[in-house]
Amino acid sequence: MSAVLKPRGRDRSPHSPVERQRKERQDGGVRSLHESWPTRSARSPQSSSTSPAAHPATVRMLPKRSLPLWLRGLILAQQGSAVVMLALVASVLGVYGWTVYVQQSWGRAYHQLETLQRQQQQMTATLEMLKNQTAQSVDQHGSEYQLPHPDQLIFMAPSDPRPAHEPAEDLTPPPTTRPPLGY
Repeated sequence: MSAVLKPRGRDRSPHSPVERQRKERQDGGVRSLHESWPTRSARSPQSSSTSPAAHPATVRMLPKRSLPLWLRGLILAQQGSAVVMLALVASVLGVYGWTVYVQQSWGRAYHQLETLQRQQQQMTATLEMLKNQTAQSVDQHGSEYQLPHPDQLIFMAPSDPRPAHEPAEDLTPPPTTRPPLGY
């Protein structure tokens, strides 16, 4: 005894799926592919044993609908804002890189300024120390030092000019770098 199940809410049609689709085309009714395809329980016993290739299904093309104007405008605005966002991100990264570069170059220049100021202080201190030693030696030796008279001056002929030479490169190692003070 073989029991055939009836699908709920539908009448079982004796027609094959191809005939059912043909009838739908004639009636002008639009059904989804899921509704037009018979379920396993609605198929006849011999159709369940055959392959699906024996009953080819026709695929219908959906009609192309144009999008409403407001939706096309929104899509265009989304694409435009994506381009603007990418440009802004690129410019922000560029500005950030520029600020980091400026900060590093400012830190190097500030370090060089500090070094030059330190050297100036050392030179000023050395010059003042030499002046002080000279003044003390004049005081100690008394009148041994006299102002020169013009008739005691010796004049010499100028020597031949020497070729200019390039100053030697400073081979001292660079000072240890400190983090920049700005930013």
